[in-house]
Amino acid sequence: MLSILPLILTTSRRLRNAIIRGIMQWDFWMHHVRCRRCLPSLVPHAVIVTPLFFSMQVPSGQLVLRLTEIRDDPQAFANKSVRLKGILKTFDPGANLATIEYDDYQLEIDTALLDPFSFPIGAMIEFIGELQSNEAKLILRPRVARSMDTLDLELYEKAAQYKRKYMEQFQ
Repeated sequence: MLSILPLILTTSRRLRNAIIRGIMQWDFWMHHVRCRRCLPSLVPHAVIVTPLFFSMQVPSGQLVLRLTEIRDDPQAFANKSVRLKGILKTFDPGANLATIEYDDYQLEIDTALLDPFSFPIGAMIEFIGELQSNEAKLILRPRVARSMDTLDLELYEKAAQYKRKYMEQFQ
């Protein structure tokens, strides 16, 4: 067991260094895109491997303050990336389905992408994911979930409303 410990420490250090190298390589790649020496040949003067996590484009979630906004206009949110919160009411680990409730409206959550889903019943949770229409009902397929139990919800909603007003000025 003691002989494995240095290997684990070395592996984690190597992983950290690989992440740092990936970030530095990203900076070098951006240099090559703008570099006059690289542009004529369209070949960078150094071989750069861009990490996968820089090439993925994941849409940010549109803020939904209350689940009643979805109830009032479900087609406006269908097949869009959203960020919403609710109280966990039920969870079925076999079917990977959960139900959240907020302001007397319930929404089904497909937890297949959230492994492990370890939130207790009654917890306030924020989800970021895609809201998909399925058989005349909406199902959220979140890619991110976090606990909001210690958050001051009144202050959070005020800040979110101010952010909305500010963003509406530029749209």
